Amino acid sequence: MRPECFKPDACDTTRIGMSLKQSDPHDARSLMNPAALRGYTHLVERVRLAVSMDREARLGLHEFTAAGKTYEFMQVVLGSGAPQRVLLSAGIHGDELAGVEGLCEWLESHAYMKFLHRWDITMLPCLNPWGYEHDTRENGDGRDLNREFNSSHPPQEVLFVQSVAQQRFDLSLELHVDADSAGYYLYETVRPGADIGHRVLERIRTIMPVNLDATIDGRSTDGGVIVRHPTFGNPNGWPMALYGFAQGIPCSLTLEAGRSPLQRQVQAHLQAIEAALGLCS
Repeated sequence: MRPECFKPDACDTTRIGMSLKQSDPHDARSLMNPAALRGYTHLVERVRLAVSMDREARLGLHEFTAAGKTYEFMQVVLGSGAPQRVLLSAGIHGDELAGVEGLCEWLESHAYMKFLHRWDITMLPCLNPWGYEHDTRENGDGRDLNREFNSSHPPQEVLFVQSVAQQRFDLSLELHVDADSAGYYLYETVRPGADIGHRVLERIRTIMPVNLDATIDGRSTDGGVIVRHPTFGNPNGWPMALYGFAQGIPCSLTLEAGRSPLQRQVQAHLQAIEAALGLCS
């Protein structure tokens, strides 16, 4: 794999303007049946169609093979020349559907457009296509991708993210789901003095309760915020947020939707995205 292939101006965008077959309408009924959302080819077509509706949007695709099947990584770039840049990602754990669905809905609704005066947006809608299709946390090789960012031999999915993260970003938002949590919470990886996480959580309380437990997943928590100190000697392997911080991204939020119906998880994520973009402007 050649990471430089994922630069926006080097990606395969030739198919964006092609005639698109209209997908089946994606409505609330399909959200009642998460299994219906698990076709990755259908996901790519959803994103391609949404991008085709915006002349300024760009979609980069790059083929790779996982467990004997060919997939396409997706990189959507929205805006050009705004003063700040944000990286949005989801689906690094394939069984966490709400983040992928949230980014797709945000793209399809064009809700991002009100932020383009301030933000250039790079979106990675699904980082683990094999896991997405098979409803598993790990990729086709059984690896937890969010523990592989300091690996000497990173999986190809991680190489893809690393190539994108070489660009300058002011903010990274990673969308996850914690089905064991009774409420929303987040990891905050920021430079000293920043306090974005608590303000983001305040904005989503009307949609989903915040997990106020003193510890979550064995980590000390302050009002739903887990402060991740960027100690790069983590023996369990770097998550994406630590890698981004090492690359110079000053603020990364790992957003964790708690146990709830899928549509409520999606809405909580969308509210958190818009809160973070507004607060960090």
